[in-house]
Parts: sequence; C-alpha cells; structure tokens
Amino acid sequence: MAVYHSPLIRWAFIVLAVGLAAVAIFTNRHQLGTALQQMAASAAVTASIATVVFAFCTFMAWRTLLADLGSRLPLHASFGIFGTSQLGKYIPGGVWNVIAGAEIGKTYRVPPKRTAISMILALLITLVTGGLVGALTLPFMAVADLATWAWTVPLCLLFLIMLLPPVMNRLIALILRITRREPLGQELHWRGLGLSVLWTVLAWLSVGFQVWLLGYGLGVHATSRSLALSIGGYALAWVIGLLVVFAPAGAGVRDTVLLIALRSTAPHATVLLIVLASRVLLTVVDLLAAAGAAIVLSRMRLRNRNSSALLPPPSPSE
Repeated sequence: MAVYHSPLIRWAFIVLAVGLAAVAIFTNRHQLGTALQQMAASAAVTASIATVVFAFCTFMAWRTLLADLGSRLPLHASFGIFGTSQLGKYIPGGVWNVIAGAEIGKTYRVPPKRTAISMILALLITLVTGGLVGALTLPFMAVADLATWAWTVPLCLLFLIMLLPPVMNRLIALILRITRREPLGQELHWRGLGLSVLWTVLAWLSVGFQVWLLGYGLGVHATSRSLALSIGGYALAWVIGLLVVFAPAGAGVRDTVLLIALRSTAPHATVLLIVLASRVLLTVVDLLAAAGAAIVLSRMRLRNRNSSALLPPPSPSE
C-alpha cells in the first residue's frame, strides 16, 4: 500500500477512477437527457439535495467509527481522506477505496491500519443495515422476482453478529496478530457503533427519498408503497452490488436489482430512467466530493511542507 505515496501511482489512481466514473455518466447521457426533459425542475433539485445528504451521512458514519477507534480529526481533515478515497469505488475489485483511504490518512498522521479498519467496519455496517432495510420492504416487492437474491438476508444477519463490539474487537485483534501487526490500541465501543448505524440508516432514507423524488418527477404516483420500494429497493440493490466485487460501484448489478424492485410502480422505460438518473446523480456527487477533498489535501500537504521548511536543520550530533 505504501506505493500509493508515489505521485505517479497516486495520479494514476485518480485518473483511472475519474475516467471510469466519467464513462458511467457518458454512456447514460441520452437517457439522462430524456429524464431531465421530462422531469419537473423542483423534483430534480430536491433529488440532488437528497443525494448530497446521502453522501454526507455515509461520510459521518465512517468518521464516527474513525473517532471511536482513536483518531478524532477535524471535519475538513476527515473529509479530505474520505472524499478522495471514494473514487476507489469505481475501480473493479472492491478494495481500492480502503487502500487509498489508508494511504491518504497518513497525511493526517492516522495509522493506516486504523483507517482501513474503520472503512471496512463502515462497509460492514452499510451491508448489514442495507440488508435489514431491504428485508423490511420485501412485503411490498414482487418477492418471486427477488428470490435469486434471498441469500443476502441471512448473510447480512451473520455480518450483524460479527459487528457486535465484543465479537468485532476479538476479530480485529486476531487478524492483527496473524498478520504480525501491532494491536490497534483502541477498541470499538457500543456508542460509536450505534452512532454509525444511525448515520447509515439516515443515509438509506436519504438515497431512497432521492429515488422516490426522481420517480415522482417522472410521473410515478407518490404513495407510501412507492416510497418503501424506493428505500428498501435501493438498499437491497446496493448490498447485492457490493457483494459482486468485480462490478465497479455495483454497476449493472445494482441497477438491475433496483429495476426489478421498482418495476411494479411504473412502466419499464420510466423505471429505467429513474435508475440511471439516480446512478448519475450519485456519481456526480462523488466526483464533486473528490474534487473538494483534493483541494483540502493539497492545502494540507502545502502546510506540512511549509512547516517542515521552518524547522531548524538537525545538529551534527543527531
């Protein structure tokens, strides 16, 4: 992972990730244009705000875990780590955001293993809560259509047991011992876990509301059933997309599952527009967050460089 400190590798990572995200937007440009032409401006704006709220909640869920594990960073510093690392989602493999976050965290003197563990925990919490939120809305869905994905629910229950602090702390200690690394120094607490779960649930509600608003803007009836399907359907689609690690940011898999979940609410063409517009909005917000995080990181590195320049040279005896 230390190779990421090389400017060439770092820029290659950013260019590749941004390129893949841009391709996702470009390939859906015609459908997005159609959706924007048909959608009410108020619905598009409100859905965009809901997307930003979703991104903020996921960020806060991770930041809470990092603080609970012993690294309480200022808001701008933690945003610098998280915003840039999220570009890794667009590279197939499912681990690049964790690797990038661990390396970027060194800028703020956060131990790489602490950043990596906090990001993995945040993913597990997202996986567990997404599976449970999706399961709660299964009665509103065409369960027969989703039978292929039923295995995700018991898997999420298994992850739920793993997430309990007494269990997770032992797992972390065991992994560090096996890999011959120093102990973490700080354990996961119930309060940190609970706050992170709360932020993650708020994230699911926000992104589900985004999908529902996009549907409303395209003529889907605004009912409690369509709202439940939007929230639970997206959560279930995200979980399945995450588990299929070879798909960058769940591309294709997530869209297919969400399409199945929503197809009883509107004609196929309308649901397809909703799904694609949702993905593009999320990708745009990720890119904007990464751009903001890059500015924060560049200022931090410049400040560190200036601070180092002001230090006196070492004496001959040192």
